[in-house]
Amino acid sequence: MAFLEKLISCLTHRFLKEHPLADHKYIQKGYVSSIGPDARLILAYKGLFFFIRAYQDTLYRVLLELETSKDAGRYRRMIHAISEDQSYKTDNPVGALLASSFPEYLGWFLDWRERRDSVKLGAGFYISGPEPDIGVGFNIVTRKGGIIIDCSGTHTFRVSDITKAL
Repeated sequence: MAFLEKLISCLTHRFLKEHPLADHKYIQKGYVSSIGPDARLILAYKGLFFFIRAYQDTLYRVLLELETSKDAGRYRRMIHAISEDQSYKTDNPVGALLASSFPEYLGWFLDWRERRDSVKLGAGFYISGPEPDIGVGFNIVTRKGGIIIDCSGTHTFRVSDITKAL
């Protein structure tokens, strides 16, 4: 995890150093392209949502196989440990394990899944500071196709969130 924190810190520092608002010599340095550092940083954050969601599903398969000594088969996703009413399925070995050992994981997972689904639906992003914990904020796309732009920080995904996810 220390490597990932260092990498993201380095990218964050480089982004702020090269950002047009932070350095007015942006054009003179030859950083003019269709994809600037801000867009690349946003793209990196978006990609993390899919990677970390896949990572959670892999953890589910590992836990299920450890708990049952059987292959996970077609039930390979973390969502199989969660019931429709958004509580742990206690008749699922992984759901029972998480409920007893990590009850706080459920809220984190459901929030993460909702954010990932926003990315899948095409949510827009904006860069959000402060520098030590830079992140991206979500412009929320509603199910009916509307857009909610919230600059309060409620829907901001930060470097510290990445470390929690791993």
